[in-house]
Amino acid sequence: MRRLLVVGSGGSLERAPGRRFVDSPNFPKEHLSDARAQVEALELLRAEGGGLDWSYVSPPPVYLIDGERTGSYRVKAGDTPIHDEGTRITVPDLAAAIVDALEKGSFVRERFTAGY
Repeated sequence: MRRLLVVGSGGSLERAPGRRFVDSPNFPKEHLSDARAQVEALELLRAEGGGLDWSYVSPPPVYLIDGERTGSYRVKAGDTPIHDEGTRITVPDLAAAIVDALEKGSFVRERFTAGY
């Protein structure tokens, strides 16, 4: 099996149906180019013909924070972030979610996100 996992942009997640964070007028200008490139990368993966088992993980669009690994997080497939008390996760917990997804074979040919 060929597996690819891409760590993309939280800006490509949707804040409302059909409305991505990256398209908001308040999106930080310094991250705009990279976020748009990640949108294109996701579109290319979704259009890929089936020869590659890919996963695309989007961190929360706002709060990817420094901190300790708690081991307590939620993951879900789809184009919307996990919402509760602000969308956030520590870098070590996001890394753990990524490793868990790879080890379990989860989210094949899907985008997923993680948060508390």
